[in-house]
Amino acid sequence: MMGLSQIFHPTDLGLSDIGGHAFAHALKLSLANKGLLTLFHANRPHEDAMWSDFPMVRETLEKWGLLALSEAHKRDGLRLGIDVAKVVGTEHDSVRSILGYLDHHVADLIVMSTHHKSGRARWLDKSISKSIARRYSTPTLFILSGVDGFVSVGDGSVHLHNIIIPVNFEPDPQKAVSIVIELLGVLKCEQTTITLLHVGENEDLPNLEIEKQAGWTWRKVTAQGPVVEEILDTASANSADLIVLPTTGHHGFLDAVRESTAEQVLRAAICPVLTISS
Repeated sequence: MMGLSQIFHPTDLGLSDIGGHAFAHALKLSLANKGLLTLFHANRPHEDAMWSDFPMVRETLEKWGLLALSEAHKRDGLRLGIDVAKVVGTEHDSVRSILGYLDHHVADLIVMSTHHKSGRARWLDKSISKSIARRYSTPTLFILSGVDGFVSVGDGSVHLHNIIIPVNFEPDPQKAVSIVIELLGVLKCEQTTITLLHVGENEDLPNLEIEKQAGWTWRKVTAQGPVVEEILDTASANSADLIVLPTTGHHGFLDAVRESTAEQVLRAAICPVLTISS
């Protein structure tokens, strides 16, 4: 297993994460993996940013019943096995600010909010050199605006019962499958159906290493038709809680949303999307 103990959540002080859904996913995954959650303020660095303007970690833990309000002192999250870093970017350009930070800090998973119409976060609207973006191949969980996702903002509970993974020989989907197995394990998901969707001929369906566990159901489905349409139709028909998209290995998290298939899925998906480079 690769481990997802370093989680990076870029934010513009809540303006692009209405309802705090992306933050809830980042915090829950940090709790599950007992690691470091970095909250990165990537908007208007020269303005004064108060720590209280960042997503409220201790207040959320109290709301989830994990930390008594009287215990909500600085760094009490360590008792739950996590640490939280709040960082303000140093660049006016939000994308460059994010990449500059990631160039010197490890991230195992990026969790970010996107706008549904464009399928990308506000700071991704600015152009940036692909030579910079391709330095990173970090798995990225996109929480779409207007979509609650699989982590409840109210109590932190997880509802991850149906996952769709499009599979083909290229890009190699094994890493995506392995990370899904890891997520299900750390989130303690007991009843989940994972649908391996192959758009094409039956004989082209790749063989994958999966983990059989009580309560986990693996389905292999073959479909014929336009790839994006089949992914979205399968997700809708199965009331998917998460779509996991394998992407080509040398692309980073910015390129992931610029690839035609991933971008089109992000634009129309009805659930969170996790992109994983092979």
